[in-house]
Amino acid sequence: MPGRAQEEKQEKQEKQEEKMLQEIRAAFERSRATIWQDIVGAAALLVLLLGALYLPGLAGLS
Repeated sequence: MPGRAQEEKQEKQEKQEEKMLQEIRAAFERSRATIWQDIVGAAALLVLLLGALYLPGLAGLS
């Protein structure tokens, strides 16, 4: 019966994966209105990080 137990385990895992995908889709649908704001915010944080990393190098130029 190890084959049956393995099949049951695989079915359970597939159900969990499907549930997880449904939750991800639902979260995306709920956040659809603000996704562009989130993208712009993330880009702004990236620009600030890169600017902060370059500052020490710019101080040595003068």
